[in-house]
Amino acid sequence: WLARAVAEHTTNKGLLPRLVEDKNGYVRLAVAYRTTDESLLSRLAGDEYGYVRCAVAERTTDKTLLARLAEDKNEDVRLAVAERTTDKTLLAKLAGDIDWNVRRAVACRTTDKALLSRLAGDEYGYVRCAVAERTTDKTLLARLAEDKNEDVRLAVAERTTDKTLLAKLAGDIDWNVRRAVACRTTDKALLSRLAEDADEDVRLAVANRRQGHEGEIK
Repeated sequence: WLARAVAEHTTNKGLLPRLVEDKNGYVRLAVAYRTTDESLLSRLAGDEYGYVRCAVAERTTDKTLLARLAEDKNEDVRLAVAERTTDKTLLAKLAGDIDWNVRRAVACRTTDKALLSRLAGDEYGYVRCAVAERTTDKTLLARLAEDKNEDVRLAVAERTTDKTLLAKLAGDIDWNVRRAVACRTTDKALLSRLAEDADEDVRLAVANRRQGHEGEIK
């Protein structure tokens, strides 16, 4: 553990290249988190342990190295790349990853309309939710407002300010979605409609909205 402590706390950069070769994976992990030397990070990117390679993905700024790690066999490493990179080509590649967590991370990072549209058709609701939370495209939000997953529709209701879309979602089968509409809209007629909702929480949301936004409701 002495070597690990040294790697975690040393200010002597000359020690780190030696510790890269340490037999203890946690020592190498500490080096990955301490160094900004891309040559050392490149060496550690080939480490036998995924947690070391993850640390490299979180630390490096080298596009070539990130591209290499984006093809790692370990999904946690690829996820770390997706959560860090802003490279459009790399994000597009990772949008097709076999792991939904990686695809969701891409949805949370990208601003590319075509890529978000592609991910809006993902088989996993978590990914589609991320798209709904990220996109500003009205057409895409309208598409997601009809999603079979109530969490996706809820994400749309919590994000959109489009009156037509909010009016549509006010009739959603899920009370959480209708409540979100009540918390968002300033449309007097729509609030009056929701004030008659069968669910108490929806009606309460209407009362709170009316009280806190009197000057905005029209």
